[in-house]
Amino acid sequence: MTIAQVQILVSKRDYLKYGLNSSIINFAKLKENILRELFQKSIEKSLRIAKKSGLSEMTLDEINAEIEKARKKA
Repeated sequence: MTIAQVQILVSKRDYLKYGLNSSIINFAKLKENILRELFQKSIEKSLRIAKKSGLSEMTLDEINAEIEKARKKA
């Protein structure tokens, strides 16, 4: 495997947030940390939308009925 080296400038906040505590980091680990944050933000956004639209109040029976309707239309 050939290894390439890059230099990236990041804010002090991101440096700390992503655990960049060394001048040499593993790109896969950095990518994993960033993806984890994006996933968390996506979940939080979905929860806000569900609460705002009332979807978070649906019962399991109501959810299953909506799924069944969607399947019949497909």
